[in-house]
Amino acid sequence: MRWEFAVALLSCCLLSPPVNADDDNVIQFWLDVAEETAEAQSISLLDDQQQVFELHKPAVFRHTQPIRGDDIGSMFVWKSTTGRPVAIGVFFSWSQGRNRWVMEEFHSLHDHAIQKQMPGHETWRCPNPGLDWKPFPDAPPAVGSTARMRLQAKQLANQVEAYTEKTPGERVVLRAVPKPIYEYEDAEAGVVFGAIMAFCQGTDTELLLLVEARKQGEDVAWHYAPASFTDYGLNLQLPDGTKWTSRKGQLAENGQPHYWNFVEQRAKPDFEK
Repeated sequence: MRWEFAVALLSCCLLSPPVNADDDNVIQFWLDVAEETAEAQSISLLDDQQQVFELHKPAVFRHTQPIRGDDIGSMFVWKSTTGRPVAIGVFFSWSQGRNRWVMEEFHSLHDHAIQKQMPGHETWRCPNPGLDWKPFPDAPPAVGSTARMRLQAKQLANQVEAYTEKTPGERVVLRAVPKPIYEYEDAEAGVVFGAIMAFCQGTDTELLLLVEARKQGEDVAWHYAPASFTDYGLNLQLPDGTKWTSRKGQLAENGQPHYWNFVEQRAKPDFEK
């Protein structure tokens, strides 16, 4: 994720110095705000608002961003009754004087149209599938126990090269988080093992890579689907040379699988500098 769009919109204001990473009280306060904001969301099918998906708790990932800015945030998954993820969202805050802006960022992971609602805020609607699944080229068959498939998923992610690109030639290489941030299975859909892998700058997630071991006849084959989690351009390359790119995003771009917007401006607690 990135928030330069927010800085541009508020360019007349100066950002406060980065929060001290050792200030556990400050970090916990804003992580609690992130969880509170996640709990206020309702994600459902677009054509059946009675089918509301479950918020998975606790958060699957938490981060601070010491490289640029001072944001603090938590990432959450919404899931179907089988546990398969249908959406992922992060809620993070960054300083502006004695306040912090709280932001939201989502990506649909569902095969069907979904929507996200929060009282008093714009409804995000994603009318199309959130991911474009493809067979993972040249991947060995998925075999063995859950632990073995987890290792295979990590090995596949480690073979991927990914970077963000703010401007042509201005690249930041992303690192894969060592283990999946969320794991699942879905017997109804033939998914023996599934995982969400995060690619980060520091601890700030910029790219998600979903991998699934799916039954295909007598075999179990690996499939993958990338998901942008940044407003920068993204580039991903697989070991066989297959490339995937995503364009720069825009604030509050409704109707797209990837969406982010302002939530609120909230006063800092007295103990935060």
